[in-house]
Amino acid sequence: VAAGRVCEQLQDSAPAVLSEAQARYAALVLAELVRHEERDDPAPSASAHAKPLLARYTNRRNALERPLLHIARLWAQWTGAALRAAQEGSVKLGPVKELILLAGGLADGVSTASELHALASAGGEQLQSLLKACAREKKRGAASQGELAESEPTQSAGAAGAGAGAGGGEGRLHHHGANGLRDEAEAVWARVCAAIVRCYSPHQADAALVQALSPLLCDAFASSNLAIKNKAVSTWNASLGKSSVPVAYPEQLRAALSKLAKSVAISVPAALDM
Repeated sequence: VAAGRVCEQLQDSAPAVLSEAQARYAALVLAELVRHEERDDPAPSASAHAKPLLARYTNRRNALERPLLHIARLWAQWTGAALRAAQEGSVKLGPVKELILLAGGLADGVSTASELHALASAGGEQLQSLLKACAREKKRGAASQGELAESEPTQSAGAAGAGAGAGGGEGRLHHHGANGLRDEAEAVWARVCAAIVRCYSPHQADAALVQALSPLLCDAFASSNLAIKNKAVSTWNASLGKSSVPVAYPEQLRAALSKLAKSVAISVPAALDM
């Protein structure tokens, strides 16, 4: 119940930075929201601490009011505040990682193009931040060993942590080495990519969805983290790259694909005309 009250206050006040207790409560309540999001009447079976927020998000009169959209907005807001707190050193990474991984649960629940659009619109900016943070960590881990990130061999979690964690500063994001949030970002990205492949129809012109996914894909294509980049390429080839109908592609996406096509095997729809 206390967690629910704290999270209602967080929603109303929208703090820029979360305390460690707030981050843990946010992860607890969001996990409950994600778990019950697809049920027709989730509130009665939910734990007491999630009921106040669930009650706000169970109106199913139209697709835009389904809980997923609102939960994705809460996730983006609270995860962003938790990440800022981690960067300042005021919280440890445990609750931050829990919040990040909840995006994977949201992605797993996406089953239609409209739901994918809702997730990308509500949580896309925060997902972009995660991809960029993941790339920065990859670069630091490689730089500490005198290697370029693009050619860095895959490390075990223990090896990566040992190579970059000797600087101290427990609880600070930038002192957690190459494995600070990399594993979580890669895991969430894989599940978001699975949702893209599952929901994108190459036989329908969905310019709005392409527009919503474009910033996220561009960041992934440009990532120095090979797992993120390779997953983006294989996802594109299995979904948007198969488009058989004309779609208005954003210029940023056109440029990213043109650059990428020079070095990797990537499908380019005829409508791109590159």
